[in-house]
Amino acid sequence: MYENFTFRCLARSCDNFSSNSSADFAIVFGYIDAMNYNCLILSSSGSNSDFFRVVGGTRSLIQSVGVRIPDNAFHLVEAEKNASGLTLRYNGQTVLTTSEILASGLIGVGSYNDSAAFTEIEITPLESLSDKLPVFDVFTQNKHFIDIFSKGDTSFAWTATPSAPWVRLDQSSGTVDTQQRVWVSVDWDQVPLGQSSATLEIAGAGSNQTIDLSLFNPASPRPEELTGFVQSNGYISIEAEHYTNRVDRNNAGWRKIDTLGCCGDTMSILPTTTPSRQPISDILANSPLLEYQVYLWDVGSQKVTLHCIPTHAITSEQGLRYAVAFDNQTPQIVDYDTVEWSSQWTLNVLQGAAVSESTHTVSQPGSHTLRIWMVDPGVVIDKIVIGNAPTSHLGPPETAVQ
Repeated sequence: MYENFTFRCLARSCDNFSSNSSADFAIVFGYIDAMNYNCLILSSSGSNSDFFRVVGGTRSLIQSVGVRIPDNAFHLVEAEKNASGLTLRYNGQTVLTTSEILASGLIGVGSYNDSAAFTEIEITPLESLSDKLPVFDVFTQNKHFIDIFSKGDTSFAWTATPSAPWVRLDQSSGTVDTQQRVWVSVDWDQVPLGQSSATLEIAGAGSNQTIDLSLFNPASPRPEELTGFVQSNGYISIEAEHYTNRVDRNNAGWRKIDTLGCCGDTMSILPTTTPSRQPISDILANSPLLEYQVYLWDVGSQKVTLHCIPTHAITSEQGLRYAVAFDNQTPQIVDYDTVEWSSQWTLNVLQGAAVSESTHTVSQPGSHTLRIWMVDPGVVIDKIVIGNAPTSHLGPPETAVQ
């Protein structure tokens, strides 16, 4: 039985596409029995590529995927299920994200009355997050919540008791009819330096649940020594309009567009008639620039993800490209333009975000500058995420130093 996991395999349809226009292969998650499971079908007919659940023998659509299998070659299928939901990737590209609550169960492969082959199947269980909260840190002063809910139709009383005096709750007792949310925060003036731990005991409905709390309060650096954004729980999250520095060039620059973003404002180039820039030497010398001061604890490979507003290139000669680098590294050019009416275009519009990634190497922990240059006008940046954040529709909350 798998609750949270990563899944990876190479899959191919073995059917003749000329005689079977809907040849497919399938991945099953959360299999309990033949009447209860979740299923991903990828078909040679994109209209038949769906992710659905079967409960009590009744099938219901969770989300259309829209991917079309083009040939009989092996294709990479990946999935990650965690506390935030499920993400599915096809040939390295995200094709589905859902926050639907999905049952735990077995994982399997197959097809819908067709012939298919699978190889290099890898399943890695992920540690359940149900008994602990994300790490609290002194830099972001973050807070987290616990939902206490009824699984039946009878109300019950509950209490929440922390093991340390510096754990703060917005409420410590109550009566649940349907659901109550308890916010957990920390009085940092009382927390010892270094790494600390505590527990929160939830009692109600005849049972107890212990929630583990972890705190990060290093002696050095201290929050007052840092500016910008800091890595928290493995990632940095930045709303694009909260840049540290902006450099205009050739009468063009990044400008804020109020309230256009999913959680705030966005940044885009004005005027939109600004010419595209390439190669790298031209970008470094003439392209408008945004800079973000960040502090990283982790070194090595770092993924930089940009959440942009779905747009089209301004002219047929341009793309939707930006250049990105840490510090004085050579910028990488990223193009996230999509073909209108394609499956990726459809997904971008439905989720209100065009998500693109680049991978960089950071050799030293500490303060760094993330730089983003214009390559084409028309790029509208909403959010920037560094590292691996939990999957969510809006992206993680900002990790600004408080």
